[in-house]
Amino acid sequence: MDMDKIKRRKPLISSSIKSTDLQEVKSDYKSFCCCANCMILHILAVLVLLFILPAPIEPRPFHFSTEDCPIFSGCLSVNDRLKKSERLFENEIVGPEALTLDNEGSVYTGLADGRLIRLSKDLSSFYNVTWTGNHRQVDCGSEKTENQCGRPLGMQFHHRLKHLLYIADSSIGLVSYNTKTTELKVLLRSGSEVSGSPIIFLNDLVVLRNDTIIISQSSCKYTRAENRYEVLEGKANGRLLYYNLLDDSYGVLLDELYFSNGICLSFDESSVLVVETTRARIFKYHLMGNHAGETEMFVDNLPGLPDNISPSSTGGYWVGIAAVRTSALEFMARTPIFRKFLSKWLFMVTLLEMVLPQHSMILELSANGTIVQSLHDYGGDVTRATSHVLDLGDKLLIGSYSAPFLLNLQL
Repeated sequence: MDMDKIKRRKPLISSSIKSTDLQEVKSDYKSFCCCANCMILHILAVLVLLFILPAPIEPRPFHFSTEDCPIFSGCLSVNDRLKKSERLFENEIVGPEALTLDNEGSVYTGLADGRLIRLSKDLSSFYNVTWTGNHRQVDCGSEKTENQCGRPLGMQFHHRLKHLLYIADSSIGLVSYNTKTTELKVLLRSGSEVSGSPIIFLNDLVVLRNDTIIISQSSCKYTRAENRYEVLEGKANGRLLYYNLLDDSYGVLLDELYFSNGICLSFDESSVLVVETTRARIFKYHLMGNHAGETEMFVDNLPGLPDNISPSSTGGYWVGIAAVRTSALEFMARTPIFRKFLSKWLFMVTLLEMVLPQHSMILELSANGTIVQSLHDYGGDVTRATSHVLDLGDKLLIGSYSAPFLLNLQL
């Protein structure tokens, strides 16, 4: 074989690389490894710190119901009916959580900055009625100033003295407003104690014909600004209270409720329906008869976390849904250690809300608690959550605890 005819292959690595270049490569590699190790150590340190730091909550595992989460079929089939809603007063108002009517048919609602507003009859404008808190010395509208500015939630006019509006303000307490004299009066101040626990986070109310006000207290441990702690903890910190307008007495009707939220008087006025948000259910509390003072389940295993409940024009009830139940929500319910971790870094909850699929919904229930129909906005194109439905016959006004608008849905 002629060795001279064999072509020599070029070396894969150029022989021109100098020793100084190799030293620089080794130096860069060491720097990279050092940075990577530092980053890993920092991440480990943060994780260790998160597990060492005490959590602000003491969660326990729970299940929404003994049944599986309802399947979105039949009357729960996903549709686009809620997407047809029109946004009113967009970016002019924030958080119209609850709605009520006066004797002239005007709509009232409370906002996140402590304002009470009245809408015009044609829903083209609104009027600032009053503020439940001190709005002159602080910048209202954030959770940091909520205790000073107030946060009006559930409200209802007196059945006989129609100029008196009663408001459950989660920061101020039970408040009355006189539409004739414009007098604002605190009847039951937040921070007062009853049965050894503070009166905080009042949420909704109904005014009975015997001049008793039934009030839901979502938590006697956390304020409304801390409501995520209440949800993540998942304990029975809620109560049902009463206030007697005749002698100013007050007390506890029920305790150990799971985020007691919206309440509504039954059509025969023999009972009130009470929402337990973190258990996805609504129960009935009897006011009269042989079962007075007793409770029974009205509807269980709802497809989302219910907020407020209000009468429908068909003789049933509307329920706003704060969050639709998903596999992620079911996992969180069963995994207290995960909820404990989230409570240390609440911004993670916000990130999860942004990443998870958006799905808003309202439900109509029959008079006996059966789901009749559901209206959906899958994708959250119009709204991400609902709180209250005011049925005006030909239209629905739909509130939200955080949205910068009010929804108007023509029927």
